Amino acid sequence: MALKIIFWLSAGALIFSYIIYPVLLPVLSWFRKKSPPEVKLHPENTDYFPRIIILFAAHNEEKIIEKKIISVFNSDYPAEKIIVMIGSDCSTDRTDDIIRNYSVKYPALNLYCFEKRTGKTGIINHLIEDYRKTSHQDDILILTDANVLFEKTTIKELVNGFSDSRVGLVGAVVQNQNNNAGISGQERAYIQRENRIKYYEGELWGAVMGAFGACYAIRPEFFPRIPANILMEDFFVTMHVIQKKKKAIINPKAVCIEDVSVQVREEFKRKQRISAGNFQNLSHYWRLLFRLNGVSFAFFSHKVLRWFGPFFIIGALISSAVLGVKIDFYFTLLIVQSTLLALSFAELVLQKLRITIAPLRLLFYFYAMNLALISGFFMFMRGIKSTVWSPTERQIIS
Repeated sequence: MALKIIFWLSAGALIFSYIIYPVLLPVLSWFRKKSPPEVKLHPENTDYFPRIIILFAAHNEEKIIEKKIISVFNSDYPAEKIIVMIGSDCSTDRTDDIIRNYSVKYPALNLYCFEKRTGKTGIINHLIEDYRKTSHQDDILILTDANVLFEKTTIKELVNGFSDSRVGLVGAVVQNQNNNAGISGQERAYIQRENRIKYYEGELWGAVMGAFGACYAIRPEFFPRIPANILMEDFFVTMHVIQKKKKAIINPKAVCIEDVSVQVREEFKRKQRISAGNFQNLSHYWRLLFRLNGVSFAFFSHKVLRWFGPFFIIGALISSAVLGVKIDFYFTLLIVQSTLLALSFAELVLQKLRITIAPLRLLFYFYAMNLALISGFFMFMRGIKSTVWSPTERQIIS
């Protein structure tokens, strides 16, 4: 009986988190009663634009930093209202020179050079401290990544999300360039699915389960000092806003473009790092699971069940193997699971032969990312000493 419970709890957790929960959200949204926003800004005054401070860290981003800067200042938002603060984390390529050259054209572009590797968290904390020395009332901070390009309307749409005074954070929607090389197609499909899930979480409960660090805006008073060893600072900041009982939402009209990973090895390392950061955040925000409200439901269903997914996969496999010795039904389930695993490994061979079978590649992506999750868990258990990173090898946005 215990083994049967383990199997069905494991299988049920995976099915609920990956299939039922995403399908349930739009259904709940359809039945939800819409409440009018509490207006704080003044949309009738078309000349009203809060000052925007854009902050990000960069390390050896010479291939993309020029396009990043141009995309920011090519916005339809008033240029005199935009300030950019870039922390260069001991870049050894032409990143710093490119930024300095553009600071002549754009005086609001500020470069902070760090002479030794500091890590994204340390850089963001430093930039925030410097910003607070000259902060203005009603400022909006935008946190982003060096490899993420803004659309012309990105900044304005992020700001529009703050027309409701209950909103503390507004996330952008991440879109990817159209390329199906390697696992980029699977990664793009995953991000698009996450965009939809997070939009509905924000609409239903004002509780986006982690704004994409690629681009999100926040009221400065709700930006916390991030602990030095936190890997996933975007999730930490989002949950801090929710913990303060402010809404965290996604504005689907706020679009930014990000290049996606092609190589499995690079994406695995990134997901491993993300996983370790996820468990760090769970150790900080586990109490939110006991609020017994929409926040708890979203946190548990979307994140916690996913993070423990590898253990559910192992639990279902082992329990069905033992039960299958005496019960044919569970033996059949064992065969199904084993076949799926075998097919995912077969995808490795097909990749070398340059043969693409979309369902197999998606299956491989699922198992590979769950392997990264469990690897990240053990990384977390060993302790995170540093947040220093190297840019993921990506395709450069054309």
